[in-house]
Amino acid sequence: MIIRLEVENWRSYIRASATFTEGITFVHGVNGAGKTSLLEAIAYALYGSRWLRLARREGEERLSDLQRRGSSITKVRLWFRAPSGEVYVVQRCIVGGRSQRDSTYLMDSRGRRLAIGDEEVTEAIERITGISCRAFRELLYVRQGELKDILKERRREKLDELLRIKDLEKAKDSMRDVISKLDTALRLTIQELSQVEHLIREYENRVLDISKKMDGLVKLIEEYRTRVSSIESRLEEMKKREEELRSYRERIQNLRLEVANLRTVRERYISEIRVLEGELQRVKELRDEVERLARELQRASELEQRLRSLREQEKQLLNLLGEYTYLLNQVKEYEKLLSEVNRLRDEYEKCSQELRLLESERSKLLQQLSLIRKFEEEYSELLKRRAQLEQELSILRNFVDNLEGSRVATCPLCEREISSEYRELILKRKRKRIEELKNTLTDLSKRIQEIEQSLKQRDELLSRLLNVEQCIASARSRLQELESKLRELSDLQKQVQSMYEKIKTLEGKLSELERIRDDITQLEREAGRVQELRERLSSLMQELSRERVLEQKIAELRERVSEVTELIECKEREVKSLLTKFNEEEYTNLQSSIQHLEEELVRSKSELSRLEGELKSYHEQLSEAKRKLSELEKRREELIRKRQNLERVLAVASLIRRSYDEIKPMLRSLVIEAINMEAENLFNQLKHKKNYESIEISPDYEVYIRDRSGAKYLIDYCSEGEKTLIALVLRYALAKVLIGETPILILDEPTEHLDREHRARLIRWLSTCEWARQLIVTSHIDEFSQVANNVVEVRVREDGVSEVIQ
Repeated sequence: MIIRLEVENWRSYIRASATFTEGITFVHGVNGAGKTSLLEAIAYALYGSRWLRLARREGEERLSDLQRRGSSITKVRLWFRAPSGEVYVVQRCIVGGRSQRDSTYLMDSRGRRLAIGDEEVTEAIERITGISCRAFRELLYVRQGELKDILKERRREKLDELLRIKDLEKAKDSMRDVISKLDTALRLTIQELSQVEHLIREYENRVLDISKKMDGLVKLIEEYRTRVSSIESRLEEMKKREEELRSYRERIQNLRLEVANLRTVRERYISEIRVLEGELQRVKELRDEVERLARELQRASELEQRLRSLREQEKQLLNLLGEYTYLLNQVKEYEKLLSEVNRLRDEYEKCSQELRLLESERSKLLQQLSLIRKFEEEYSELLKRRAQLEQELSILRNFVDNLEGSRVATCPLCEREISSEYRELILKRKRKRIEELKNTLTDLSKRIQEIEQSLKQRDELLSRLLNVEQCIASARSRLQELESKLRELSDLQKQVQSMYEKIKTLEGKLSELERIRDDITQLEREAGRVQELRERLSSLMQELSRERVLEQKIAELRERVSEVTELIECKEREVKSLLTKFNEEEYTNLQSSIQHLEEELVRSKSELSRLEGELKSYHEQLSEAKRKLSELEKRREELIRKRQNLERVLAVASLIRRSYDEIKPMLRSLVIEAINMEAENLFNQLKHKKNYESIEISPDYEVYIRDRSGAKYLIDYCSEGEKTLIALVLRYALAKVLIGETPILILDEPTEHLDREHRARLIRWLSTCEWARQLIVTSHIDEFSQVANNVVEVRVREDGVSEVIQ
């Protein structure tokens, strides 16, 4: 049940709210005041874009058409009570012709958001209310001018869709496909089962062959292991003897080498003694030269003091030179940067010119889009005008057909008898009016096609405008970047000027550096000779200090020569003793035997390794074959179960498909019978012509009127008012049979073409109807206000804005 509705920038409303109660809520206002807009807001709040998609297939509006012209944000908020008694609030928001996800939600009475987003909210509402969007569209909300749509040509298709007959046919077709797929799956399963059983037999034979081969390999491996063990024991004994002989041989070779080394050492000691004796004689002759050098060094002390002073001055000037070099390098780098100034200025002018061109193009595109918006307004007005003319044309055609088809010259409206001449005059006027309407409709259709061609260019212009806006933003960003760089380079020019001044100051101080370096070079040459004298004196002093050392070394070397001679004699005696234990021929034969045994051992181990590898390969093959065999056996069991299941499912599917043909006519018959009962009951309450007995729907969905004599007539012979009454009766019967008791029924201008008596009967029945807990009715006449529980008055101001008076 609807409790409250709030809208903002919805069609002709800026801001409005309306409260709804149980019973009858009567929405009253003149034509064009905005009554239907409130009902459309209720439908959109409940079912959102799904409602519009369902309407668009019938030529209705888009989301952007729901927004008040000139507004950017449209909101619809609805409070309703579910069949469970819980109160919910749904809000939907449209921004720029699109549903705004974050502002579209469904909330319960505790403020919890149950769903967010257009489709999510619609699905939640359908789940809570149990009423789908199509059922609401076809049964519970009868829009203005659509009441008699149920009597038109496509009623069989619409009724079958509401009865879900097409779903049964689709299910039957789907079941045929399912049976075909099941049959194919069963054949494939049987074929795969045969293949698996064949593979199982192959793998069982393979397991037996591998087992036999493995038994033979195990015996051969044991033989090779025994042979390898025997060879290793013999080889170990030979290697022990070889090791013993090798130690004797190595000891003899080492002793002979040591004797040779000792003799070489003795000869070297003797040579060193001779050299040291010569050096000792030369040192004794150097004492006079040492005294002369000491006197020359004393005169060179003054030159060293002056050299230290000049070097201190040079160090200070070198520090200034480093600073001078650093400033020159910085100036060069800054000059490279400053060379970019002219290029940046040219680029800045080029970017400015491009920006002006882009802004000019944007202005042109905006002018073109403004012109297209005017076309949209004209297009909307032309569509409304065409609909009005088509409705008037349909009414005139029905009037002419009724007047021409009647045998007695009676007025189709008041049923009074008229003369034949007056009837021909009326027919002539109406036919002339029909031709005028046809010509006007043809002109309107041509103009609508022209505007539609212009509107197709809108998306292309919008895309171009978006690209131009992006280029403008990029150009402005580049201009800002260039301005920043030019300011930085201006600051850099000031720094370079300051550096030039500092460089001139340093060049004046550095002019003295060359003179100081010449003086230092001259003093260093003189100081170099002093250094030579010091080195020479130091060398001579060291030589003099070696006199005692040389004498000691000569004595030590003579003692070492004596010791080495004794050690040589001892080593030679040990060599003679070892030669009695070592035989070279025995050692050579033993090495040859060890080599042959090692080769035989390698061959045996290689063969053993090959056999063990082959056995391991057979083990892996056997494990793989057993694993594969196990998998195949499991697969065979699965396929057997699958085949049994498929056979059972195939039998059930065939039985279900055969039953569809029996269900469809039975369902249609039962539903039509129930609809006829409900329709006859209501028709008897609303009719006021006594010659009509009842109304009924045939199995092929044709609607008949039965008179008291039992004769049946198609509704095409009924007046517009009678058709309106019959359509209302059928919609009530359909809704009650297909939905049952419903919480709401919405009727937009239900009294169209009804005379006063029928309107009174309809209002009386609606006031006592307990089938719908809430009834919302709109009309521009105020007859419903006498029985309404709640009245909502709608009016339009002079500026075209609609407003609600509760």
